[in-house]
Order: sequence, then C-alpha cells, then structure tokens
Amino acid sequence: MSELLFLLLPIAVAYGWYMGRRSGDQELKDTSLKLSEKYVAGLNYLFSDQSDKAVDLFIDMIKVDSETIDTHLALASLFRKRGEVDRAIRLHQNLIARPSLPIEQRDFAMFELGHDYLVAGLFDRAETIFIELLEHEGYQLKSAEQLLHIYEYTKDWEKAVAVVESYKLQQKAKIATSLAHYYCELAEPLLARGDNDGLKLINQALKADNACIRAYLLKASVLIEKGDRKGALKCYQEIPNQDVDFCSEIVAAVEDLYQGHRDPKGFEHFLRDLLQLGAGVSILIKLAQRVAITDGDDAAEALVRQELVRHPTMKGFCHLMHYHINSAESSKARSSLKSLQELVSTQIRIKPKYRCCNCGFSSGSLLWQCPSCKSWGRIKPIRGLDGE
Repeated sequence: MSELLFLLLPIAVAYGWYMGRRSGDQELKDTSLKLSEKYVAGLNYLFSDQSDKAVDLFIDMIKVDSETIDTHLALASLFRKRGEVDRAIRLHQNLIARPSLPIEQRDFAMFELGHDYLVAGLFDRAETIFIELLEHEGYQLKSAEQLLHIYEYTKDWEKAVAVVESYKLQQKAKIATSLAHYYCELAEPLLARGDNDGLKLINQALKADNACIRAYLLKASVLIEKGDRKGALKCYQEIPNQDVDFCSEIVAAVEDLYQGHRDPKGFEHFLRDLLQLGAGVSILIKLAQRVAITDGDDAAEALVRQELVRHPTMKGFCHLMHYHINSAESSKARSSLKSLQELVSTQIRIKPKYRCCNCGFSSGSLLWQCPSCKSWGRIKPIRGLDGE
C-alpha cells in the first residue's frame, strides 16, 4: 500500500491548494474542511488495513478535469501493476464516460482499458475495444498487435491472418515470422486429414517468410506422402541455408531419402557439406557411422576426435567412447568404459534439448511458439557442450 500512499496523499494536499487558488475565503475554508475530513478518514482507513476504502475515498477526492486526468491514468496503471485490475477498469471507464474528455486522452484511456480487459482474461471485451481503435489515428498498429495477442491465445488463426494482411503488418520482420506460423497452424489439421488445401497454406507460409523452418519441414512431409521424394529432398536441403541449427532435425529423414535413391555417397557428401557449415554433433555422428562402414573404426574415430577438438560436446564424447570400448584389450577396461559411457548418456538424456534464443526457456521437445515469451520460431536445438 506504500506506493498508493506515496501517490495519493500528495494529491489530496495539492488539490486543496488548487481549489484554494480558485475560491473565495469562505469557500476556501469550507473546501479545506471537507478535504481535511476526507484526508484524515483516508489515513485512518490506511492505518487500519482497510486499503480498499482508503483508495475509494482518495479517488473520490480527485475531480476529473484537465488537471487530474494524468493522475487518474497513473492510478489506473498502478492498480493494474498491483493486480487490482477491477479498480483499473473502473478508473478507465470513468474517464471514457466523460463527454468533455479530449479525443487524444479518450483514445489513450480506451487503449488502456483494452489492456485491462486483456490482463483480466476478458478477451471478447478487449477485442471489441481494439477493433474500434483500429480506425483511430495513432492506434492502428498498437491495436492490431494487441489483437494478435488475443487471437494467438484463443488460437483463432484465421482472424490473426486477417489482421496481419488487412493492415500490412507483414512488412515488419517479426510479424512476417508470426504470419508464416499462423498459416502453418491452419495447415496442420488440413494435412492431418489429407486435404490438399493444407499444402497451399504451407506455400503461403513460405511466401510470408521464406526462412520458416516449420513450413519446409511440413512441406517435405507432404511431398514424401505424395511420392515426390526429389521435391522433399530439395525442401530438406534448403533448411541448412536458412538456419543451420536445425540440421539435426532433418538428418534421419534425409538419410531415408538418399537410401531410397540408392545413393549412399550422395548422403555422405551432404553430411560433409553440413559439417563444414557447423551443423552440429548429430551430423558428425551420422557421418562417422558412414565412415566406419566404408573406411573402418579407426578412420571414424579420427574424424570424431578431430571435430571434438574444434567443437567439444558431451554427445560427441559419448560417441567417441564407443570406439574406445570396441578397441579395449581387457574386459575390465571395456566394462569401465561402458559404465562411463552409460553415465554420460544418462546425463545427456536428462538435459533439455531445445532452448528459446529470445528468453532462454528450455524444453525437451521442439515447440514453435515459446510458452514463456510467446515468440515464434525462436526455440532451437541447444548448441555447445551440452547440445549440438
């Protein structure tokens, strides 16, 4: 309650002085007496832990005019930050109801009221306000962004797409990324039931953001189901060009496609190219497995050791121990190495595999929207010692 005391008590004093400057002597005495009585009553409420009554009393002391509008707005903002959203709503509604309120301040109060409703979970009311503000100068972009928050929460992807396209928000890179994921969200249920319109939506996603990894993965899966393995491979091959961090997500599918083409050398070539791009330890392990088949364990071990010097990872070290176990001369040494390998493997399994590059949220599975910061496409496979 200390913040309210700091903000509200000086208001009562200042308002008494302000009224005194505009009044005659007798009116000054009457007003001062009334203010003093309310002031003392408000203090009594505060000190007796009746903060609600104190706040109501201090609000009543503030006359809504050009001198006090900013005070009302500051109070409402404070209430919302304190979690007292109902009081913030009351204050903003009180301001908006004043016919004499300047249009600029009315629009601001409306926007803040919409924010109150959003915080309170009253999405239908918030949506109504932000839709109205879309037509008001200076609030189009901010209101559209708030509407996107609502539609993301309610998973109304069609409305989200409509807002972005109607107000040309896709010109902003962040919104373009979001738009691509909205199309993907619309496409996934269609693809699940074999509807060809799903592929059209995926193409719309790539048109909105040609770096959308999710769209490439979805499109490749659709093309595989349709028997277009060449087209699917082309989609997968485009992913490293857009974001090398996602190479670990495609290596198994790409291996299947190359095996279907009976082209193991082509797959090895592909892996070496990815390794040159810094694709991560999953690519290294898959390449080492290919090298072990063609050139033996010694060559594979040398490859892994060389890469671990450049990019040390727990996962790579665990795989390196596989070659040492195979070459161990005594059963005791082999048993000790297996125990160590199992210990490292357990540690790797319990570690999160993905992390949001925006806020640091960690997850064991790939999520396209971060549950913490709500950003799209920012959760990626972890890189470094504990990751790729």
